[in-house]
Amino acid sequence: MYIRLRPATIKDANILLEWKNDPTMRKFSIKTHDEIKLEDHLKWLEKHLSEIYIIEDADNLLYDGIAYGDIRFEGDEIAIKLDPKFRGAGIGSRALHLAMKMKKHLVAKIVNGNIASMNLFTSCGFKFKSYEDGYYVLEYNQ
Repeated sequence: MYIRLRPATIKDANILLEWKNDPTMRKFSIKTHDEIKLEDHLKWLEKHLSEIYIIEDADNLLYDGIAYGDIRFEGDEIAIKLDPKFRGAGIGSRALHLAMKMKKHLVAKIVNGNIASMNLFTSCGFKFKSYEDGYYVLEYNQ
């Protein structure tokens, strides 16, 4: 299976909200654990759409690909969300490696207890930088 990162569009709004409101995502969110409403999501997306890339299956591009999750950049900060049905399949690692080719310096913030994310980022070469209010800061430099 080959994956690619493609820029998100407003057509991706519903699936992005679904992933964002997944209970595991909410549990490990730094900003809020509350479910996000569509109206608030659309306002946020309007400002941040250019920072988001959809992780999709590059083998089935005739069918617009299968969306596995998303990667978001905010400056040097990177965040990844995977559709729950694709977690543990190695897609996160492949997607993160693609994202790492896009920037020379990246920072990931991982909530204490999010072992899967910690394992993903450290296995891809991110190093511990600091511990802040409830989350770890990991850094990657090319």
